[in-house]
Amino acid sequence: EEIDEILKEIDEKLAEKQFSIGRYYQKTGNKESAYHYYRMVIGDWPDSKAAEKAKQMMGAKGPPRNLHDEKVEK
Repeated sequence: EEIDEILKEIDEKLAEKQFSIGRYYQKTGNKESAYHYYRMVIGDWPDSKAAEKAKQMMGAKGPPRNLHDEKVEK
């Protein structure tokens, strides 16, 4: 059980680190890279707190799959 707790804590930290990278890209205006990291967090650590935050950052439905087709926000 102790090992499971340690592994869960490590996963949470890894997910949070990747989420933070996504936030950096979003804050610097690189939405495509931000969404890449958010999708990574959701896919690799779906039960993490960071995955919930990533889903919120992407919106309920998430971004379009092909971000190059996305309309530019004004």
